[in-house]
Amino acid sequence: MSERDARPQPGAASEYAVALEREARAEPGAASEYAVASEGDARARLFVALLLDADVCAALAAWAQASLGGEPGSGGGRLPGSGGGRLPGSGRVRLLDAEALHLTLCFLGSVPLSATDAIGGALDDVVAASVGDPPVLSPAEVRWLPPRRPRVCALALHDHGERAGALQAAVSERLRAGGWYTPERRRWLPHVTVARVARGERAGRVEGPGRSERAGQAEGPGRSERGDRVSGSAPPRLGPFPATAVALMRSWPGSRYEPLVRVAL
Repeated sequence: MSERDARPQPGAASEYAVALEREARAEPGAASEYAVASEGDARARLFVALLLDADVCAALAAWAQASLGGEPGSGGGRLPGSGGGRLPGSGRVRLLDAEALHLTLCFLGSVPLSATDAIGGALDDVVAASVGDPPVLSPAEVRWLPPRRPRVCALALHDHGERAGALQAAVSERLRAGGWYTPERRRWLPHVTVARVARGERAGRVEGPGRSERAGQAEGPGRSERGDRVSGSAPPRLGPFPATAVALMRSWPGSRYEPLVRVAL
């Protein structure tokens, strides 16, 4: 059964988007994108997220702080990695609070708030039709996204049994059928964004301590062939953990997220 918070608080539980580069380029401080159109036709930036236990989020936030440095929201972090990797042109990132950590399943964009109940009902239907245990995840690798002009630091996750992927596909299809979402073409990658490049900063291509040889020439330092994995960055040592709920979230400026509907798994 879903829970609809009567008076939700911005910043209550979890964050933003399946399209990695769309998420990476999102500007949380752009107030115009969050504005209400007019009375009776209020709109908001909405997304559907997979939520994690509070203890798991706290552990991920603590790891991000230890790896990146600085305090949550301080904008004083750096690229993780024991070899002194950095974020070119900046070096400053803003850590997300534990309460803001989540996996985005579908980013809906600007949606009338009047559709909240209908979308919540759709999420109820998807969860009720799901078979088996909740998705189970574990840390895989650290990535800066997008690699050419990084905007976020993300922790990619292993999807044990691909149950998270199956749930994302089911949510995507149900929201598409309802007219609230246009599915992404690229394959969904389960991940948690743990930091964003500080506002006002511009970053160049990700650099780090590692180098690899390809066709007799040095590949870009700190990059895989795809150019998005962070060399020398160890993901947190955290055992497999289950997802706890699917939620319809409202995005507010400053990476604050308000749960409008929560469906327990």
